[in-house]
Amino acid sequence: AAGAELVNDISGGRFDSEMFGVAAKAEAGFVLMHTAGPPKTMQQTYAYDDVVKEIETYLAGRLEAALALGLKKERLLLDPGIGFGKSPAHNLALLKNAGRFSRLGCPVFIGASRKSFIGALTGASMGERLEGSLAALALAHAAHARVFRVHDVRASRRFLAFLDAAQKGD
Repeated sequence: AAGAELVNDISGGRFDSEMFGVAAKAEAGFVLMHTAGPPKTMQQTYAYDDVVKEIETYLAGRLEAALALGLKKERLLLDPGIGFGKSPAHNLALLKNAGRFSRLGCPVFIGASRKSFIGALTGASMGERLEGSLAALALAHAAHARVFRVHDVRASRRFLAFLDAAQKGD
């Protein structure tokens, strides 16, 4: 009713049983994201045998639930939840394999900008993570993710423009 056009739900509709219905009624787009649990405990409760496969299975299930409650597939984005209950190694695996999630028929959304795993891998503080954020963007872009949440918009747009130009030059 307030005019939202896109709902970015970190729980993929799990934390609020009415979320899908409200979004469907408003004909809003929806980001189906994976998280290992509530924000207070998600970094302590995760365990994966195959993080990419398990999150693909999770997103397939959330997609099915969203469609069953009236959300339109063409308005859905799939987000593997970079940084939400994952180790730095898990996050890198998800970035490198982001394209696998597009097999479910929806664009892949990646929000890796300035995340703590970048700091863990580089030692950079929050405000000094541009290089790591761009590297994460490159990995996700190479894996065919096409929707990105970023902090450094100008630098990210220029970076992506360069990647696109370089790929066309082949």
